Amino acid sequence: LLYGKTGDSLLDSWIFSGNVPVIRDVYVGGREVVSEGSHVEEDRIEEAFLQTMKRILC
Repeated sequence: LLYGKTGDSLLDSWIFSGNVPVIRDVYVGGREVVSEGSHVEEDRIEEAFLQTMKRILC
């Protein structure tokens, strides 16, 4: 999966390939945005998405 890839393509392939998540935690500007593999606002984002889809499809 990684052979022959370079630059961003190599990094993307390494991060997103495989069965085990490579990145567990992400901080942006000192603020945690991903914790143990999940976005800290995942529930809020999912609810907003579902409400938007309901408005679009109804």
